Amino acid sequence: MQNILLYFLQSLPECIGLISFSLVLAQVPLKWDRIFIFGLFLAIFTYVIKILPIAAGIHLLSAIFLIFIFINLQTHVSAPKSFIVSFGSIVVLALLEYVFHEGISLITRLSMEELMHNQTIWALIGFFQSLLFISLAILISKVRKPDEGAWKR
Repeated sequence: MQNILLYFLQSLPECIGLISFSLVLAQVPLKWDRIFIFGLFLAIFTYVIKILPIAAGIHLLSAIFLIFIFINLQTHVSAPKSFIVSFGSIVVLALLEYVFHEGISLITRLSMEELMHNQTIWALIGFFQSLLFISLAILISKVRKPDEGAWKR
């Protein structure tokens, strides 16, 4: 039970960050009710994918695809741009995770393996990194003005 809670402690804000960052890249205004609901769905969906006996990384491909579908169905953003921003937000998240985890490893003098084996520390690192990701999306949305008519409804 604790593993599931730790997973969602990290995964829910991470999924919300992925969606909000994708929308910001597409210049779509941030509507937090829609972002939260879809973020919750995405977190649950990726959890189910991760526990299935399939190849590692499939949850990332499915997340890109689902964010692409969400943006494509809910906004006036073109399909190619929807895919590019969905993929781009995953790339930015991966870079942010790398910098965050390496930084924590340097500060604590713990190896990546030691950090990964302590699920509580790993989830907390992911949680705070996700909050930074969401904050970055909000900051960018203030600088890069969104198209107010981007949502379909």
